[in-house]
Amino acid sequence: MDLHFREVEKELGKCPAELRRQLEKIMVRDLAEALDLDRDNGLVFQGIQILAPDKTGAIPKIKELAKEYQEQSAEARRTTAEVLRAKWANLGISGSAVVPKVAESSEYAAALKAFRSSYEARLQVLKDQIR
Repeated sequence: MDLHFREVEKELGKCPAELRRQLEKIMVRDLAEALDLDRDNGLVFQGIQILAPDKTGAIPKIKELAKEYQEQSAEARRTTAEVLRAKWANLGISGSAVVPKVAESSEYAAALKAFRSSYEARLQVLKDQIR
């Protein structure tokens, strides 16, 4: 997402007040929907702060939630890598050159599935505060 929010603000300033409010509401709703635990949401937060400064209370909570999720996801990656290395070692495949493709493994997918839905539900509640 590469938006220049100051330019958006300038363009919105040219619109009649009612249309501007509707467009801002739509953009804020779409920005909230774009929030994702798996990526950097900096530009999304910036857009929300510019277009709806009264709805920024959830941003610190979303940042903390994303941080918790990233930490748990990193732990799941580490654990999965260890499981895959142990599995390969049992098959006689080992050494420093063995680098498991954790992100593509069914073990990692299962680990994410175990906790992702609870984080997504919490994120949804916070998104609703922004909308």
